Amino acid sequence: MKRLIAILLVLLFIASQPVIGDIVEEKEPEIKITEVYYKSQPGCEYFVLSNWGKEGQIDELLITDIEGELVIEDIRFKEGEEIVIAADKNDYEDIWYEEPDLLKYEDFETSGNFRLANQEDELLVYVDGDLSDAFYYGDGEGGKGWVGERSPTLGHGSYAKRRDQDTNSAEDWNWSRDWKVGHSDFSSESFSYYGNMTAFTSPDGSYEAVKEFFSGIEESLKVSIYEFRNLHLAESMAEMSDDGIDVKVFAEAVPVGGLSEEVKKCLSKIENSGGDVYLMGKEDFSPYRFLHSKIMIADSESVLISSENFGYNGYPTNPTYGNRGWGAVLEDKEIADYYTQVFWSDMKFSSRFFSTYGDDLDIIEEDRLGTYSKEFEPLKLEDYIYVETVLSPDTSKDSILEMIDSSEDSIYLQQFYIRYWEQEENPFINNIIERAKDGVEVKIILDSMWYNLGDNGVGNDDIVQELNNISEEKNIDLEAKLISDEHRFSKVHNKGLIVDEEKVLVSSINWNSNSVLQNREVGVIIYNNDIGEYFSEIFLSDWRDDIVDPIADAGRDIETNIDSVVELRADNSWDDNNISRYRWDVNKDGHYEGEGKRFSTIFTESGTYEVLLYVEDECGNWDTDTVTIIVEEEKSTWIDTDGSETNLPYLSFLILFTVIGVMIYRKYG
Repeated sequence: MKRLIAILLVLLFIASQPVIGDIVEEKEPEIKITEVYYKSQPGCEYFVLSNWGKEGQIDELLITDIEGELVIEDIRFKEGEEIVIAADKNDYEDIWYEEPDLLKYEDFETSGNFRLANQEDELLVYVDGDLSDAFYYGDGEGGKGWVGERSPTLGHGSYAKRRDQDTNSAEDWNWSRDWKVGHSDFSSESFSYYGNMTAFTSPDGSYEAVKEFFSGIEESLKVSIYEFRNLHLAESMAEMSDDGIDVKVFAEAVPVGGLSEEVKKCLSKIENSGGDVYLMGKEDFSPYRFLHSKIMIADSESVLISSENFGYNGYPTNPTYGNRGWGAVLEDKEIADYYTQVFWSDMKFSSRFFSTYGDDLDIIEEDRLGTYSKEFEPLKLEDYIYVETVLSPDTSKDSILEMIDSSEDSIYLQQFYIRYWEQEENPFINNIIERAKDGVEVKIILDSMWYNLGDNGVGNDDIVQELNNISEEKNIDLEAKLISDEHRFSKVHNKGLIVDEEKVLVSSINWNSNSVLQNREVGVIIYNNDIGEYFSEIFLSDWRDDIVDPIADAGRDIETNIDSVVELRADNSWDDNNISRYRWDVNKDGHYEGEGKRFSTIFTESGTYEVLLYVEDECGNWDTDTVTIIVEEEKSTWIDTDGSETNLPYLSFLILFTVIGVMIYRKYG
């Protein structure tokens, strides 16, 4: 019996174990090539191996470019671990601010000439004699471990980065962005908070908004800006620094036209006060084409993001002149923390700026005067705010495309300029056209300054013409125009986008390829109906080519009798161009009973009536005026068509006297 029980227990144990085919063995390391930099400058040649499998020991790891080999024995990879193999420790550290894991000439046994060529080569990895992964770049077909044509050769300073996929083809290395040594790799993050936010536009309220932003700073201010020319703002930051606030300013070292004396004065003013001033670039190397951001972070608690540089046109002390631009202040610590990480990431590639002026620098430019009429105060809001971060070159292309594609009703775009892309068609414009084909209303405003126009097919005027031609050919609701000079802006410097009047992009991002793929740019997409309505109102105001309202004149007040015909006249109404519509609301109840410059009506009851005149010009500008009509039951008064009165008893006496006089004359001659 005991033997039977023992046999049954053994059988039960065996039955509980998986059959041979179901035995799951521990997965071994799976080594993949995930980055390859085959240019020698800046920095040095390097590549990255990543373990996509389980942790494990490798007896022999062999890496080859066919012309040479690197071999290392007894190396252990942790699960998910990345190992950087570089040609030179110091050169790599100068660019990436960290040490490589292994050096190819010190930690490996070498044979042949292992050096990746700039134009065409291959990289193969063998694990214990078996091919684990391969990467081919250049022209023509790949080879062992590869399908199809090679990955295209990259330009100076670019490196190949693998996507999170493994098809053993060039598609694994195909990105919508160009990876440069030193580029950051931040993801787009979403934040929601209930709290305060300020939306503003330049020139109307930008200076007012930034001064209020400054007034709340207690501990620190971090600034990342393309160009700093406004000495008023420099003076404010210098005063903060004098008061013990930690002020750090990070600016582009080589803006278009160079670092002007005006910029040097502003930066010197801050540096003289004890602030820290830095320029983008280190030892003639910058990871970005331009540091083009326009962002400030206060006390790690709030962020100001704008389309405007720190110039007099972007932040004018007198809003009678300046650029059209948009800005936003977001008072949320998590958003501030995100952009603070970006700030410190970029600062790794900075060099210190030292003042070129003495401590007695105290130059403040006098206020300028223009002819712009301020319309829009900053909008201060306490509400639920949903925000998506946008960065170039990290996320801007995908973020903006997704924003465009989400449109259902309308797209309003206002840009400094739009350009064709070097390697491809402008994807933003392509997607906007596709949305218009699906019935979305599209309005586009571009700057009209002479330097944004051209006679060779690359100016804003050419883009406008092309878009309107497409609209006519495709019969879609898309219209583009240059900003009218009537608005009296210095220029349209905005880089803004509104979708469905509820999603707003406030950013520094121009719609050319460099801005999206090569510059450091900063933006934010704000989801809020009030913010959407605020910027939509500004946009639609800018959309009007004629901004002068007509003047309605309904004529002089009138007295009349019941059932008498009254002719209403708007002859003295005025517009700088042309009034296209006259409408009369006889009862002032919101319903228009008549149209035209002149309108006749009859009042059947006595009383005092206010008749409203509404006039509108061809651009939608309008005005109203009222005329009072006093209607009496009986009054011997004749109402002339011009509104004047004649007394009937006096007229009758005059006629009778005239008749008698004629009769006497005839009789006695």
